[in-house]
Amino acid sequence: PTGALKVVEREADEFDEIAVETYLAKKEESISEKESILPCWCPTAAARTWETKGEKPSIEAPSQLSHWPVKLNLVSPGALYFDRDELVMAADCTPFAYGNFHQDFLGDKALITGCPKFDDQEYYLEKLTEILTHSKIKKITVVRMEVPCCSGWLTLAQQAVAKSGKEIVIEEKVIGIRRQKNPLSRKGGNHE
Repeated sequence: PTGALKVVEREADEFDEIAVETYLAKKEESISEKESILPCWCPTAAARTWETKGEKPSIEAPSQLSHWPVKLNLVSPGALYFDRDELVMAADCTPFAYGNFHQDFLGDKALITGCPKFDDQEYYLEKLTEILTHSKIKKITVVRMEVPCCSGWLTLAQQAVAKSGKEIVIEEKVIGIRRQKNPLSRKGGNHE
């Protein structure tokens, strides 16, 4: 297309250093507030803080992790721990945001982790499809954060199940950024 841009010459206001400093000081104040959100903010990158009130568990919970490695780009698709009925696909941030992650999601389930925003999703799709094709997995629990970019984790599971040609139930658990006792549960995809 042509004519999309037009150069317009006009007189500009004189640079006002004091006005700029005042503006930047106000902006700094709003950023330092607990949950300052600009109109164009990305929920993944928006810095937030909240009080934890010094809460600490009264008992020490043992790890429920039963195999290693867990990062999807490191696991072997033929690993024996994929001969289980259930697979937990956890976005990297979820075990940190959800205090009872081990007790609520692991048990005797295989676990893979990854980041749906920063990791290579094409590579993950190939690898997850291979895992599902050669395993006994009947159910996938996708555990992800509530931020929009994390929704790609569910899409990855759905695509891998479709490519594997198997009937595998997919359940999605969405973890809130601010501490949450019960994650939101959803059934995902056409493979329920």
